[in-house]
Amino acid sequence: MRGRDRVLRFISGLRQELDKLTTFQLTLILVVFLVFMIWPLLSIIGGAFIDDGFFTTRHMSAVFDDPELWRMPNEWELTLFRSTERVLIIGLVDCGAIFNSLFIALFTTIFSTVIGVMLAYIMYKYEFRGKGILKGLILIPLIAPPFVGALGVREFISQNGIINQVLFEQLHILPQAIWITGLPAIILVETLHFYTLVYLNAYSSFVNIDPSLEEQAENMGARGFFKFRSVTLPLAMPGIEAGAILTFILSLEDLGTPIIFSQGAYSYPARHTITLYILNNWAPQYIGQYNFKVMALCVLLLVMALTCFVIIRKYISLKQYAMMSKGGTWQPVTIKPSRKQLVLFGVFIAGLLSFALMPHIGILKLSLTQGGIGGLTLANYKYMFSNVHMYTHIKNSLIYAFSAVFIIIILGTMAAYIIARKKLPGILALDMLVTMPLAIPGIVLGIGMFVVFYGTGIFRPENPAFVIVAAYVVRKIPFAVRAAYAGLQQTHEALEEASLNVGASKIKTLIKITLPLISMSIVAGAMLSFVYVVSEVSTSILLGATNPELAPITWKIKELFFHADFNEAAALGVLLMVIQTVSIVTTNYLLKNRAAVMTGL
Repeated sequence: MRGRDRVLRFISGLRQELDKLTTFQLTLILVVFLVFMIWPLLSIIGGAFIDDGFFTTRHMSAVFDDPELWRMPNEWELTLFRSTERVLIIGLVDCGAIFNSLFIALFTTIFSTVIGVMLAYIMYKYEFRGKGILKGLILIPLIAPPFVGALGVREFISQNGIINQVLFEQLHILPQAIWITGLPAIILVETLHFYTLVYLNAYSSFVNIDPSLEEQAENMGARGFFKFRSVTLPLAMPGIEAGAILTFILSLEDLGTPIIFSQGAYSYPARHTITLYILNNWAPQYIGQYNFKVMALCVLLLVMALTCFVIIRKYISLKQYAMMSKGGTWQPVTIKPSRKQLVLFGVFIAGLLSFALMPHIGILKLSLTQGGIGGLTLANYKYMFSNVHMYTHIKNSLIYAFSAVFIIIILGTMAAYIIARKKLPGILALDMLVTMPLAIPGIVLGIGMFVVFYGTGIFRPENPAFVIVAAYVVRKIPFAVRAAYAGLQQTHEALEEASLNVGASKIKTLIKITLPLISMSIVAGAMLSFVYVVSEVSTSILLGATNPELAPITWKIKELFFHADFNEAAALGVLLMVIQTVSIVTTNYLLKNRAAVMTGL
C-alpha cells in the first residue's frame, strides 16, 4: 500500500505542476540531456563492458595490465631530483598514468585548498588598506585557462626559461639552472589556476556565517586559532569541501597542461596521464574500429569524477549554492591586523601574486618575440589576424561559442525556472542532471559523442560543427542555470502571481515579468558560459581533429605548439585571455561581485 500511495502522490504532484509550458520545457531539457549526454556516456560504458553482445571485463583488465597505465608501488620511478653539471632537474617522478593523474589531482587540491582558505579568511576577517584592489588581483588566474597558462609558466621554469636566464646566467645567484618539468610542473600550473575556485567558495562560506555564532564562542572563552578551528572553520567547511573537490575533478580531467609539458627531453612523466593517454591512443582509422581499452579507461576516469561530484552534492545543492551567491545576509565583523600580521599577510600575498602572474607575463612575453631572438615585435599578432588559416580558427571558435551560448541561454533559463518555481516530484534529480556536466571529463564526453554521432552515421566527421556546439552546450550549461537560478531566488513570486491574477497567461507572465526581472543574471550567465566555451580544450581538440579547417582556437594552439610555433600559439593564447578578461569583468559587474556564481558546482 505504501508503494501505491507514493505512486499516487507522485502522479498528483505532476498533475498540479505540469502545465503545457512546463511540460514543453521539461521535455526539451530531458531530450537534450538524454541525447547529448546520457546516450554518449552509455555508449562508452557499453564499449568498455560489452563484447559481441556479452558482458566482459577484458577491456578493463587490459587497462590494469598496461604498465604505462598501472604500476604497483615497487615499479614507480621516484627520482624527484636529478642533477647534472649545469642543471638541477625537478620532476622525474613516474608512477603510471593512473597514479600520476591521481597524484596531480591530490597535490593540486591540497595546495589550492591551503592557499584558497588562507586568502579567503584574510579577506573575510581583516580590514586593511588596498583590500578592494587585492580582491581583484587574487582572481587574476581566472583570465588564463590552464592550457594557455601552462605555456606562459613553461617560459619561466624551463631549462632556458626567464628564471634561469636572470638568476643563473646573469646574476649568478643560483649555482645551477633549475628545470621544473613533469608532474611538479603540472601541479604548479594547476595550483596557480585552481586556488581561485577554493578561494571563491571558501569566501562565500565565510561571509555567510552568522557573526553571533562567533560572538557566542568568544563569550564562552574561545579565542584566536581555537575559535577558528572549532567554530569558524566547521561552519565554512561545506563550501571549502565543495571547492576542494571541484578542484580535484578539474585537475583530474585537465588535458591542456599535460599537453604543454609533454614535449622535449625529460617530459615522459607528463605524457603519462590519463587524459593525454586517451587522446594519444584514440583516433580510430575507420569509424567503428575503436580502441576499447581507451573506452574502459574513460569509464574509470568518469567513475572517479562522478564519485567526487556525488560527494559534493552531499553537502551543497544547486539551491543552497544559489542562496550563497546572493552575497550573504550578514555583515561580517572585521578587525584590523597587527603590524606583525600585516607584514605576514603582505609577504604571503605578494609571493602568491608573483607566482600567479607568471602565466600572464610568460605568455605575453612569448607572444611579443620571435623564436626567442631580437626585441619586442607585434609580428605574431599581425600574422594571427592576416593569415587566413589563423583567422579561420578564430572565426570558428566565435561562431561555435555564440551558437552554443544562444542555446545555453534558452535551456539554462528553462531549467532554472523549473527548479526555482515548480514543486515537481523528483526535482532534485533534474537539479543533479543539469549540474552533472561539470563533473564529466570533456574528453570522455567527446569520445562518447564521436561514437554516437559518427559511429551511427548521424553526422559525418568531415563536418564536426554541430557535434562541437552540442558538446559545448552540455558541458557549460550549468553556469547559465546557476546564474538564472540566483536571479529567480531574488525575484519574489508575488510579482508573477499578480500578473496571473489580472488575467495574463503563464507564457506572457514569463516573457513580460519574469525574464526582464532576471535579465541581468541571464546575461551574466551567458557571458560566463561564453568565456568557458571559447577556451574549452578537451572536446575541442578531440572533435576538431576530424576536420582541421573547422577546428576551434584551442585545437590550433595545440597544433602550433606541437610544431614548435610557440610565439604564434602564445598570440592566440593572449587573444583568449583578452576575451576572458572582458567577459569575467562584465559578469562580475552584472552580478554585483556575487563571485560564487562563477565557480562551478
